[in-house]
Amino acid sequence: MKQVKTIITILFIGLISSIIYINQDKIISYVTNLFNKTTELYMLGIKATGDLIDEKSLGSLEDSKITGENYIIDSNYYPYYQMLNEEEKRLYKQVCANIESLKIKFIPTTDITIKEVNTVIEAVYNDHPEFFWLNTNYSYKYTEDKQCVQIILDYNETSKNIEKHKILFNETANDIIKEAYKLKSDYDKEKYVHNKIIELAEYDENSNMNQTAYSALITKKTVCAGYTRAFQYLMTKLEIPTYYVVGYANEDHAWNIVKLEDGYYNVDLTWNDQTSGTYNYFNMSDNIFSKTHTRTGMSIYLPKCNGTKYANLESNNINNNYNSNIYIYDSNDSNDNNDNNSNNIYVYDNNDSDYSTNYVIESSEENEDHSN
Repeated sequence: MKQVKTIITILFIGLISSIIYINQDKIISYVTNLFNKTTELYMLGIKATGDLIDEKSLGSLEDSKITGENYIIDSNYYPYYQMLNEEEKRLYKQVCANIESLKIKFIPTTDITIKEVNTVIEAVYNDHPEFFWLNTNYSYKYTEDKQCVQIILDYNETSKNIEKHKILFNETANDIIKEAYKLKSDYDKEKYVHNKIIELAEYDENSNMNQTAYSALITKKTVCAGYTRAFQYLMTKLEIPTYYVVGYANEDHAWNIVKLEDGYYNVDLTWNDQTSGTYNYFNMSDNIFSKTHTRTGMSIYLPKCNGTKYANLESNNINNNYNSNIYIYDSNDSNDNNDNNSNNIYVYDNNDSDYSTNYVIESSEENEDHSN
């Protein structure tokens, strides 16, 4: 009986192996297409979906005919553009020009791979908070050699009456910019814009268009991407270089880097709006900020934040309050056995590398989950 079972097993394995061998090309093609079908970038909330097409279909692809060759980029305010190679930069300009014109489909003017397209879209998204009508999903068509032959953009509901929404957005933004311009130093302008956004916006992960600056300034309900992009937009208008950073802080998250007189600083408006102290994560250096925030994707190539002159100037900045301690917001406190919805804030000894010493300094049921 055992011999019969052994023979049947051997025959079954042989049959399966034969099927796999005979159809290996089809299986490899299927798996390849499966992985190419949906590609999630490092960026928050963005997805790219690719469709393989044959050579016969190339001639029927729709094209906006917008090349973007005359699109102007200022390297001081668009750092992700500077990270690209020459072919990617050409596509970057073409993407921007098509977004400004609300075009949906276009054919790249340069030979470009799927991987390079993903990089370019990430760069455009991170550099341009003014494109609030752009959705965070896009798709593309590609050939068997992984060359992208068409890009298909997606726009949110504001695109249906874009002029109306541009007026609303610009009126609110310009009111803030006008008041900020009255202040003398870039630091004072930064603080004013920071406080104004926190005053206007409320964290709400179910909010509409929450990946846009529009959600923070107009609908006033947003998540980390909205806070960050609104701050980036307003500071750029004030001619203060401010960058959008993606990374990890308990989960996927976004924050800003600001360039002031003596260097760069980290600023996290989302966490500042969720904790009791408005300036807990304001103008922090990497050596402190990196305890709670880790950059990912292209953001790892942004400048290091080592500025000191404008750090710790506010009374409730964590570095002032707790000296060598760091301040961490935890919305999923495993030590809280009585109320799973409470959000605790801990102080950790910054000199203790394994964070073995900590204590709760605040617990609030009113705080929303800060991540995103």
